[in-house]
Amino acid sequence: MDGSKTDISVRTYPLNNLPLLQQHWQALEQKSQASFFLSWHWIGCWLRVFKPTAIVVEARLHDELLGLGILCQQTSRRRLFRKEQLLLQQTGQPAQDQIWIEYNDFLLSELAPEATRAAMIACISAELTDWDEWQINGLPQQQCPAWLNASGLSYRLGWEAPCYAVDLVALRASGKNYLDTLSGNSRYQIRRAIKVSEQQGKLQLEQPDSLEQALGWWQAIKPWHLQRFGANLDGSGFANPDFLAFHQTLIADNWPQGSLELHCLKAGEQVLGYFYNFIYRQRVYFYLAGLAPVADKLQKPGLVGHSLLIAHYAARGLDCYDFMAGEARYKAQLGRNTGKLCQLILQRDRINLRLEQLARRIKGALKRSLPYRSRGAEQG
Repeated sequence: MDGSKTDISVRTYPLNNLPLLQQHWQALEQKSQASFFLSWHWIGCWLRVFKPTAIVVEARLHDELLGLGILCQQTSRRRLFRKEQLLLQQTGQPAQDQIWIEYNDFLLSELAPEATRAAMIACISAELTDWDEWQINGLPQQQCPAWLNASGLSYRLGWEAPCYAVDLVALRASGKNYLDTLSGNSRYQIRRAIKVSEQQGKLQLEQPDSLEQALGWWQAIKPWHLQRFGANLDGSGFANPDFLAFHQTLIADNWPQGSLELHCLKAGEQVLGYFYNFIYRQRVYFYLAGLAPVADKLQKPGLVGHSLLIAHYAARGLDCYDFMAGEARYKAQLGRNTGKLCQLILQRDRINLRLEQLARRIKGALKRSLPYRSRGAEQG
């Protein structure tokens, strides 16, 4: 189907009928190339747990549903600046958004995705007038030009992060053992870590036998994750009740049907770590792990666990092991760069935003003008 932007009708309306939205979303999902984060597994859980006041954006060509999105609006106050923000599939509340959506976009039919996206962006830019800036977090960076062209607005990138993954189809086609595809140094580190770990007993990956056990393993991650990442909104979500509520519901809803998996890495009876993954359309999304502190730094349970899981999922016939966004040495060691995700911020021509941008530039210039040692003292 070819749909020009002018043929596609877009409307917005308050989200007040969740069962109807579920019906439409799941029907469109079947005709899309959506990731797990745009599936109803994630979106439905987000809406049920946080119950945001939201706006649905719907695109149709005649009676054919082509696109859906969910917008939330909030007032942001930062120092002297106040602005009205739109967010796509996020609430704007830091504690709720710590669940961190990735591969974000509208849910789009395969029939005319580019024209549909452009029509939806143009409608929101033209018809929803009571916002100053629109944040799209976790957007694949290659989609930025389409968003910018359709909106006609100025923009800035708040952040960007590389993505890494392992192509399991190519791995199987190569006929190689996964470790043999890595650099000599990475291969040596992992084999040495396996040898060290096996001094405690045979290495094995286990899966929970029941939902109760799966939820118990999730709770068992908490102390290790907090110890490693800290208890703030930039650190571990396990200190955040909203994060915990979301994932406990996500596990309860999706573990029984196989859309979510937990694995326990053990050496004999010694637990070395837990790994928490989403499974969707033949793709494994690694979300987080809880790794036990080890006395021997050569043990490296993260590298060992990931390498065993990659081999496990390759043998199961899945297509990709996705480490997702975030700069981390282990991701670069084990996978290949597949692009970037970013925070795209579209901005209307508002005096408050111009002043904020000016203040940001002045602050940046002042930091650059300080001697290196002074900047370090200031940041410390």
